[in-house]
Amino acid sequence: MNKSNDEQLDVLDSAILKARIGQLDNAAASLAMFGNSGYLAAKDVNLAAKGFGITRGTRVYPRGDRRTIVKITKPELIGVRRKIYRHRDAENYTKVFRRVDPMTNVKESFKFAGNKIGYLGIATTVGGDIYHGVNNGESTSEIAGNVTGDVAVAGASIAASAWMGAQAGAYIGVFGGPLGVVAGAAVGLVMGVVVTAFLSEFKIMDVNNDGKTDSIGDAIKIGTTGIIDKVSSWFKG
Repeated sequence: MNKSNDEQLDVLDSAILKARIGQLDNAAASLAMFGNSGYLAAKDVNLAAKGFGITRGTRVYPRGDRRTIVKITKPELIGVRRKIYRHRDAENYTKVFRRVDPMTNVKESFKFAGNKIGYLGIATTVGGDIYHGVNNGESTSEIAGNVTGDVAVAGASIAASAWMGAQAGAYIGVFGGPLGVVAGAAVGLVMGVVVTAFLSEFKIMDVNNDGKTDSIGDAIKIGTTGIIDKVSSWFKG
């Protein structure tokens, strides 16, 4: 076998290794977000098992104004005292309203205090990207692209899980008791897994014309790497 063939095999082996590493990175991101969604769902199911329930309703005032009313059974289980909260309480009692208001839940899910496990999952994924990149000779731009892609997927997963979880909790919660809590937990878990899998694993296009289809997460990684390389080239020579 001549040198040319050896070089071709080296290039092929490198490409296969990089593809497998990319698959592992995507799997790690999926596992981290699945673990976060599962943890949050388990917490809510445990609360429901203890009798915690929350219901969002509407009260019509004499002038015709419609205002949100939230009623809770066993409020002490989430560290609050009152059983009834009104719309004006939303900003001060986010731990209550995040369970029935999608936007409040999304905002709280992106705060470290409200989602430590989610941030731990992201940190683990980012650490894995950097570790694999350094140990497999990836360029700085490739590592940065992988980190950006995985963080984007994680963010989308957290947002979708929080939004749909609160929606389900609010709608099913009208039947009373812990049903809304369990429904919100289940829907949030499913949405987190579905969004992560779709963005990371579902291959829909060949972004860089290498003959292989890429996921949206892959596209973000490839695009970010390309942008960094392009900008870097402006400052060379």
